[in-house]
Amino acid sequence: MPKINIKATLRGKDDTLCSEVTATISKNTLKYIEEDGTKMSFNYNTNKLIRDTKELRMTFDFEKEKLVIKYKELDVHMDLKMELIRLEKDNYNVEVEYVLDNTHEKEKLIYRIEEQK
Repeated sequence: MPKINIKATLRGKDDTLCSEVTATISKNTLKYIEEDGTKMSFNYNTNKLIRDTKELRMTFDFEKEKLVIKYKELDVHMDLKMELIRLEKDNYNVEVEYVLDNTHEKEKLIYRIEEQK
């Protein structure tokens, strides 16, 4: 499996989280593990981002504008709507701008994967 160095950034209105890690690419899916052990994957064909921790699995389906959060221990899930503002891909670089719609407020988020050379 090819390996590349990436910088993954999630920016919201109050916080910015950044990870510089080595990612693998297999079957058009980029996979990496964040410093806290969270497993991340982005499929370039389906435009799905998966965030997997010990407690929960979050599946962002940018084509269907839907976020599914599965709580592993309770075996329950919650669906949230999201609005896709922009999705740009160039080689392994990805930038997604979206708004999560929950009952309290709408928050615009930007998720970015940048290949580091």
